Amino acid sequence: MLNFIYLDEVFLKEEIALDLLELADEYSILELIKQCVESLLKRINVQNASRIIRLAQRAEIKELEQAAIDYLKNSFAKYLENLTPEQSADDFFKQT
Repeated sequence: MLNFIYLDEVFLKEEIALDLLELADEYSILELIKQCVESLLKRINVQNASRIIRLAQRAEIKELEQAAIDYLKNSFAKYLENLTPEQSADDFFKQT
């Protein structure tokens, strides 16, 4: 975050984008929020979608919230289409 404040640039890795978005929202750094959202929209997956939804709701970022919800709905629907008797719906959340 300090790089962004002092240099007006940020390199967003997936593992810090959510934390950085949370801080940017807390301090109302609008340009950083925008960059984090753009980055996260490209990186939604099964493991981070629920956290993205919670954070987007807290920060009132409807576009990000809806994208994560849609991702989970679509992914779960595809998973259920291919579900075999040996699998359970719980396996969906163990995917990498």
